[in-house]
Amino acid sequence: MEKGCDLLKSENLSGCSIKFSAPKILQILETNDISQYNPYISDVFSLGILALKMIRHSFGKKTWKKGLLSHKEKFPDEFLPFLQVLAEMLKEDCSQRVDFCKLDEILEKKIATGELKDNFDVKNLAENETIEYFYDKWIEAKEAKVEETLEGFTKMFEEHKKLYKAYDLSLNKLKESYKHLEKAWKFWTKLKTKRLETIGKGDKNEDEKDENEEIGLMNGFGDIYRKMNDWKKSEEYLMGGLNKLEMQKCPNQHFLAVTFRNLGRLYFDSEQMQKSEEITTRLWKNSPI
Repeated sequence: MEKGCDLLKSENLSGCSIKFSAPKILQILETNDISQYNPYISDVFSLGILALKMIRHSFGKKTWKKGLLSHKEKFPDEFLPFLQVLAEMLKEDCSQRVDFCKLDEILEKKIATGELKDNFDVKNLAENETIEYFYDKWIEAKEAKVEETLEGFTKMFEEHKKLYKAYDLSLNKLKESYKHLEKAWKFWTKLKTKRLETIGKGDKNEDEKDENEEIGLMNGFGDIYRKMNDWKKSEEYLMGGLNKLEMQKCPNQHFLAVTFRNLGRLYFDSEQMQKSEEITTRLWKNSPI
């Protein structure tokens, strides 16, 4: 940037969020005096507040000094370099606060000396892959803090099931799809166990709903293994799901159709025509018409 470029003034102020605003912005909102306002310095403060929020800290301006930064001794030693950076970003006097250039310099220095660790290897990733990378990191962080409750397990189950289905749309993402399906199954198992401990059996509709959810996951595994050309494992999961359905008094027609469809695809892809005919006969037996 050319020397002498004036970054100390801005003609107007709009679109700010009070919860993340720097003290100078709050002052401007009260006095309407926008002279000597530096939006870049103020944004550093807002970024610091965002960092506090990311570690589950209150973003009240009057209490942050009494919160995180005044209790550094409660944090592991590796947090200290980060807290030092935050202290520079959150100085109330904007003339004493670092700008983004100085902030970048501080961070680079701390990374180079090993004080801060840069564990995000995204240099060779495309933009969409970078988004996926950080989203996975976010999910991992949520997973590490999940509460051992019905609500906690349900949230993580739904999160991983959603991701499995999203990745399953692309043949290039089978590995990612399988990873999240495995985690969905893990949390589903925990959820089912927790529900039995908390509520117990007895609700017929809930029990049937749980079984159908399990059949849906088994279909997921079966279809992914089919795409991986692992015919044996694919058949094990799909036939397991079909057997569960056929034991139901009134089999769920949606899951029945999905299971037969996946089995049909499996036998077609693996060129097992005899089994394809057998499964068609079985389909007619299960047909409500």
